[in-house]
Amino acid sequence: MGTPTTKPWTIALLVVLLSPCGCGTSNTTVVRSGPVRSAGRWVILPVVNNSETPQAGERLEAILDTLLRKNGVGSLDRYPPPKEDDTHLVSSDRQRYEAAFEWARGAKYDYAVGGSVEEWRYKSGLDAEPAIGISVRVFDVANGKVLWAATGTKTGASSQNTSATAVELLHQMVAQLTQPQP
Repeated sequence: MGTPTTKPWTIALLVVLLSPCGCGTSNTTVVRSGPVRSAGRWVILPVVNNSETPQAGERLEAILDTLLRKNGVGSLDRYPPPKEDDTHLVSSDRQRYEAAFEWARGAKYDYAVGGSVEEWRYKSGLDAEPAIGISVRVFDVANGKVLWAATGTKTGASSQNTSATAVELLHQMVAQLTQPQP
C-alpha cells in the first residue's frame, strides 16, 4: 500500500478552519494642521459621549491620560469636575466641554485634548465582538485651532472586552500624535 497523498485544497481548507476567527479590524484617519509638541502644558477636556454606553467618555479620558503620558506628555492635567452647585447650570456634554475649554484658556494651557465616543458596545450575534468608534482632537488653546485630529473605529476579537479594544485603537492614534509631519 502506498502513502496517502494530501491534496493542496485540503491543506488550505484545514488552515482556514483552524485559524482563529474574529481577529478584529481597525480603521484610523489622522489629520494634522500644525506642529504638536509633547512639551508644554496639556489638559484633557471632557469627552462627549454620543454612544449608548454610560460613562464611555470618562473611560476614554482615563485611557487617553495614560497613553499621552506614555508618549511623552509630561505636564498633563484633567479638567476638574463641576462643583455640585454648578451641575444644574451644565445640562449637556457639549456645554460641559465648552465650559472646560474656556477654563483651559483662562488657566493658560498650551494644548487641550478633547473628543467624542461614537460607539462603545458589543456587536449583537454569537461572537459579541467589541466595537469602538472614537474621535480625538488636540487644540491650540490660545486660538482654538485644531492642530491634530484622529478618528478611528475598531472591532475586536470576541475574546476581548471593549476597554482592551479601545486601548488598542487609541494607542494606534496617539502614537502618531507627536511624530514629525511628512
